[in-house]
Amino acid sequence: MQQREKLLLAGLLTVGGLWFAKDTFKALFVTPLSERAEQITSLTQEVSDKGVSEVQLMKAQARLKGYKRQSLPPNPQDAHRLYLEWITDIAQIAGLSDLKITINSQQAVENTFVTIPVTIVGEATTEQVLRFVRLFESADLLHRLAKFHAVSPSSDGDPRLTVTIGAEGLAMRDAKPRSRLFPLATLASDLDARGTTLQVSDAKEFTLKPPFLVRSGHEFLHVTAVEGNTWTVERGVDQTIAQEHIEGSSVELFPIRPPSQDGEDPRSILARLGAGRFFAKPQPPVVYRPRFASISDQRATRGVPYTYTFKVEGWNPAFGKPVFELGDGTPEGMKLDPATGAVTWTPPTTLKLGPVALTAVARPSNNNGDPISTKFTLEVRPDNHAPTLVVPQAVTVYLGRNATIELKGADVDLPDDRLTYAFEGDAPAGARIDSRTGRIDWLAPPETELGSKTFNVAVSDNGDPALKATAVLNVKFEDDAAAYTYLVGCLAEGDGKGEAILHDRTTNQTLRLHPGDLIRRADLELVVLNVQPGDMVFASGPDVFRLDFGKPLRQAERLPPPRQPAPSTPAPAAAVSSPTAAEPGSGTPK
Repeated sequence: MQQREKLLLAGLLTVGGLWFAKDTFKALFVTPLSERAEQITSLTQEVSDKGVSEVQLMKAQARLKGYKRQSLPPNPQDAHRLYLEWITDIAQIAGLSDLKITINSQQAVENTFVTIPVTIVGEATTEQVLRFVRLFESADLLHRLAKFHAVSPSSDGDPRLTVTIGAEGLAMRDAKPRSRLFPLATLASDLDARGTTLQVSDAKEFTLKPPFLVRSGHEFLHVTAVEGNTWTVERGVDQTIAQEHIEGSSVELFPIRPPSQDGEDPRSILARLGAGRFFAKPQPPVVYRPRFASISDQRATRGVPYTYTFKVEGWNPAFGKPVFELGDGTPEGMKLDPATGAVTWTPPTTLKLGPVALTAVARPSNNNGDPISTKFTLEVRPDNHAPTLVVPQAVTVYLGRNATIELKGADVDLPDDRLTYAFEGDAPAGARIDSRTGRIDWLAPPETELGSKTFNVAVSDNGDPALKATAVLNVKFEDDAAAYTYLVGCLAEGDGKGEAILHDRTTNQTLRLHPGDLIRRADLELVVLNVQPGDMVFASGPDVFRLDFGKPLRQAERLPPPRQPAPSTPAPAAAVSSPTAAEPGSGTPK
């Protein structure tokens, strides 16, 4: 066998040996290594799973620790009381008004926690609602908004909404007991509205390093530096107004919740919600300029109740409703309703007369704004006395003929007071009264019903309060008989013994008159002087008239007065012939 063949045979035998030995090799070497690798992988997975569980456990423990820190006090009664006070303050700071806050029933979940539900009902604008939600969500407190319902009266402008908010706080049983919701300190001295440093006492609960946010009343303050009990602050932050705070006022921490790592920040949600204006159409921003409505001249009378109601204009709804008060110099006994602005006062009868300077103040009910004030003068006047009124006992008004009636008023307060005359109710037809003098001019129309009637007249003064006196005016309406009595006949017999025949058409009566006879017709009283063919001469008062045949008495012609004779030498008495009283000489009336 050649050398080449020997080598080939040896290689073939080696390969065959290896082929038949592979199972033995695998069993002895490969399989144990594979099993060990699988064990290593399994152990590695177990270690990894345990590591994940421990991380999750650590995260869960951290969250639980945070929940306990954010929890309300574990005592349910303390939690309910403190949470109610806090959420009421936040609602007022946000500008909600007409608040009605209801405490609902608590619910305990096993022995882990207790829910503290509160329902808030009030009125607010969209901006105020969003501000409340933002403050609510910003607080680092274990609570949530469980319900929100809003009703708008209109889609125009920015109407006030009626909102119902359900809030729910959580009190964990194993949270750290405490008597306050957040750390609290008190002011060691007064702080005015412009101060930027404040002195605090009992601030040991504040362990935070600045900056942090605190609340005093309805103002938020940003603490930027702390040196012992002296804090440096920024005033009126987060849309609040810097206010005065007196010594002893509380300063409470307002912890801010850190941004959420598990989802969208609630503040970004609020930003989108506010941009959407879920009820109102977009409107330009409103600039509020609060002021008192104009106050007219005010007068008060000693011994007489005085009332007045203040009104404000341009009031910012975010301030809540105005609360009214009176400033320095308010007279004794003057009272003011702070809710309505109504003033009541009865000036004493011994009070000095003259002006009283007063100051009215209106403050925001939620202390979110600055107060406004106005000054005005109240004139104190003397006691007012009622006037008196005297009227004629009986008045006759002839239809178609003007009648004049004089009313006489008197007042002990004259000339300081001014009297005004008037009919009570509507003036009668044809009557006009001079309100200053009390003179009545009465031209009754022909259709006026004849007979007696009564009318009420009054005189009033301009005192405060105005007083008046009334009287009853008795008026008798009659036809004007003088306008309907005609001269229908004249009989001249000589020697002044003529006869005039008159006919009264109102009564169908014929009158026969002779010189010297006296008759009355309507307001006309006359004495017959002479009767001539075609006319009659009569006197009425100092005047002499001639009535022509066929005419009524009202159309008689007034005669000029007789001429006075020139002085001359007296003639002998025997030469004088004078007429008798019944026989006027030459028919000339005297």
